Amino acid sequence: MHHARNSEEHGIEDITKRMERGQSTVTVREPMTLKPGDTVGFNVRLDAFGRVKIDAHNPKDLIVKNYDTPDIALVTVKDPRFSDVFHPPCFHKDNKLDDQSPAKIGELFIEYLELLINNARLAGV
Repeated sequence: MHHARNSEEHGIEDITKRMERGQSTVTVREPMTLKPGDTVGFNVRLDAFGRVKIDAHNPKDLIVKNYDTPDIALVTVKDPRFSDVFHPPCFHKDNKLDDQSPAKIGELFIEYLELLINNARLAGV
């Protein structure tokens, strides 16, 4: 979250992208749960309206979002100073995130900050 905010405030690249109806995103969760010999795959098809739809064969390892209406999606944040790359989160507290929307990630971040503040108060800070 720190790097995304820093990029938004001080960088020239966006941290979100407008997705149009019929677009899709595929995010690879890392670390993957694959074992030797396993494969990762997905099907790309057109629905009855000619929009692209993607179905993942490995939902544990691939997060697929098909946009039926225009929406906003998080994108990878790059810090060119150190060549660091920060992908939208796939996990939170060891639980997979099926909802990677900016609103959901922001909600989780606020919960995390509230916990930090409460812990600091309990510690007398």
